[in-house]
Amino acid sequence: MAITVSAAPLDIQLSIAMKDYRGQVANERVLLANDTTDVQVAAIVQSYDNVSNAGFTDVELVTRRKITGYKAAAIATNFERNISEVMALSFLGTNPVNTLKRLARTFKIYAMSGAIEDVNGYPNVDNLLVSGNADLIALLTVLNAQHAVVGSNGTVYKGGLFYNHDESHHITEEDVVDNI
Repeated sequence: MAITVSAAPLDIQLSIAMKDYRGQVANERVLLANDTTDVQVAAIVQSYDNVSNAGFTDVELVTRRKITGYKAAAIATNFERNISEVMALSFLGTNPVNTLKRLARTFKIYAMSGAIEDVNGYPNVDNLLVSGNADLIALLTVLNAQHAVVGSNGTVYKGGLFYNHDESHHITEEDVVDNI
């Protein structure tokens, strides 16, 4: 089954971060209907700004869209690959705000397939993404191109983080079982 991403959002969340004259901060979030227009969002923000004495430090709009076509049932052919068996994929790069500093991010694959792990516990791909597991190469290729970070200045920077094979490896996270 092919993965599809819906064109229409499920809903929209407006988030307003603010600070008063004493430096105290607050965040207000409101869930909006999926057919809320940009004009209506701008009217909400403008009206709120007009009726509040706080200064806005950040205002964001987040839309959620439905994704379908993925498997819904876990594959039970390799029972040791439960949710605590994780392939931690490391991405390294230069800080876009301060190029003297480095950034590191981890993307985790939970209940990983044994096909993506080599005999030493590393991902079954080379550092250049030329050979190895085709699905893992496809995932890493897209993440290399589309991974984004938020700089200390609040700006979202696309790219600049790249897969690092030597820092990526199989880890085991603690199982949490709650039978209460």
